[in-house]
Order: sequence, then C-alpha cells, then structure tokens
Amino acid sequence: MNYVNADLHEQETFGAVKGQLAVILNGPPGCGKDTLAKALSEVQPEFKVTEFKEALYLKTADYYGHDLVEFTEAATDRVLKEELYYCPTKDLYFPVTPREMLIQVSEVVIKPKYGDDYFGLAAGKTALSRGPFAVFSDGGFDQEVDALLEYFNHVLVIQLHRDGYTFEGDSRNYIGSDYSVVLKDNEERKGLSDIIGEIDEYVRTIST
Repeated sequence: MNYVNADLHEQETFGAVKGQLAVILNGPPGCGKDTLAKALSEVQPEFKVTEFKEALYLKTADYYGHDLVEFTEAATDRVLKEELYYCPTKDLYFPVTPREMLIQVSEVVIKPKYGDDYFGLAAGKTALSRGPFAVFSDGGFDQEVDALLEYFNHVLVIQLHRDGYTFEGDSRNYIGSDYSVVLKDNEERKGLSDIIGEIDEYVRTIST
C-alpha cells in the first residue's frame, strides 16, 4: 500500500503540523523488534525508525557524566547492559549496570520531575523531525501512545508474540491493542509480511 497517498483524515488540516502515522512494535526483549523495525523501513522507506530510549540514553549519559556513544554501545549490547558498566574514557568500572543506570534516571530522576510522558513526548518530537511516518521498536508503556498523539494523527500498536520471550524483569509490558503478530523462529520474512498486513488493515480502517 502507498501510505503516503492514503487518505488518513485530518491530513489537510494537520498535515503540516502533525505526522500521519506512528507504529509501535510492542513485544518482549529479544523477540525481534529492532530487526523487524529496520526491515520495515527498508521495504517501506517512508517509515523512519525511532526509539523511545534515544532521549533516555542521552539523559543517562549526561547524568552520570559518560560519553554518549560509549554508554549507548554498552546499553544496547545484550550482554554488556547486564554487567557492571565499564567506562573506556575513564578506564573505570562502575558498581551498576547500564540497565540499572537507565532505570535510575528514568524512574527516579526524570519522570518524578517532568512527568511519565517525558520520554514519549521527546520521542514524538524526534520522530516527527524525520518524517510523517514512524516505526518505534521499543514501546511498552501506555503513556507513550498518548504522548505520540501530540505529534502524530494516528498511533498503531502492534503486539509481537514469540514463544519463550516474556517481559519478566522488564518495566515494560504489552500495551492494549487489537493488532498482533505471532513470530516464529527462522520466519522473519513472514513476520515482516504479517506486520505490513496489520498496518494495511489499520490504514484501510481509518481511511474509510
């Protein structure tokens, strides 16, 4: 489907101010969200990949006085983010993991002062600067949907389910949605096709 030419309502009224559609891939850690978001942006270039964590990485690195690139590399590595953080610039180990640092800054430093929707609003602003269509690979909070609606006319949450993957130990969870895709090992292409199918169905629904 050509999403750019789809009639998504409100386009003529708010098109210059708001983006048209933001898609949140909502699933447990490791289920394939990042890979699928990147694949979607490759086959549907109008969708630009954004992460809610981008602003959190920036705030956390700044709060602890670390280099943003170095900290992001550790925080996005499946192994390193669970180990005590080693700062290459200072050649020191810190007594907390990157994951713990992110949670500290998010839940103790930022949200109590600026509100639960801070990172959602920051992500919406960033996504809109990249174009009118966005795909998020790390959604897991209801507040993110409301925040994105400040910047996009429509927000579609697609739940991703995969055997063996849960939100256990993670502060995120499934967001309520009528759209979902079941992922299976070694069937990434089918998973992507199913996601595009859900987006097409949603666009048809809001365009009628």
